[in-house]
Amino acid sequence: MISMRRRLLLMLALILLVTQLISAFWLWHESQEQISFLVDETLSAKVRNERVDTEIAEAIASLLAPSLIMMVVTLLASFWAISWIIRPLNQLQDKLEKRSADNLTPLPVSNDSLEVVAVTKALNQLLSRLDHTIQQERLFTADAAHELRTPLAGIRLHLELMEQQGITGSKQLIARIDQLMHVVEQLLMLSRAGQDFASGHYQQFDWVANVIKPLQGELEELALYADKRLPGNCQPVPRPMAIRCCCA
Repeated sequence: MISMRRRLLLMLALILLVTQLISAFWLWHESQEQISFLVDETLSAKVRNERVDTEIAEAIASLLAPSLIMMVVTLLASFWAISWIIRPLNQLQDKLEKRSADNLTPLPVSNDSLEVVAVTKALNQLLSRLDHTIQQERLFTADAAHELRTPLAGIRLHLELMEQQGITGSKQLIARIDQLMHVVEQLLMLSRAGQDFASGHYQQFDWVANVIKPLQGELEELALYADKRLPGNCQPVPRPMAIRCCCA
């Protein structure tokens, strides 16, 4: 297993080695013409001066051109190397972006980079702690709801006896107790739904046929009672939308 830092250093060393070899070859090629000029003694003074000026300009160009070319090549090669090295991080990012909000399963650790493996393991530990915390909250909600059902039922029974005895205010208290018991039942249903949701038990149902169409008559009655008109005819669409819900 190789770290990303070591990969980056190796790639940069290889890039620098290649660029230096190309620069050395360029300088060697340019120096051959200069050496042949120096050993040629048959040139006249005027031609020799012109050749000297030309060789000086070519020498300067031979120093600047390789440097500029190698700089561009080094930047392009470094960009490619860095993109290749951080590719595992991009793959990890894609996996996280494609995950749904309810998916707390551990990420697969299938990479040969030390840094990516360390980040994946840290994320898996975080997901595990988060899943444990959510489970504890659901268990607490279920336990609290179960513990409240019995005393609320007992209080309601006493209030019914008080109402039979003609004690004033009992009916209002019974109504409040019924509201509390309804809230407790909702907490129990929420806890059960959360457990099914976390365990991955889902079912598909027809949104139009099971929700909109059965309520169409009630909606029309409410609209008439409120002296309002629905904006259009509530008819099932040709391709009903199916959504995912937790099993009860």
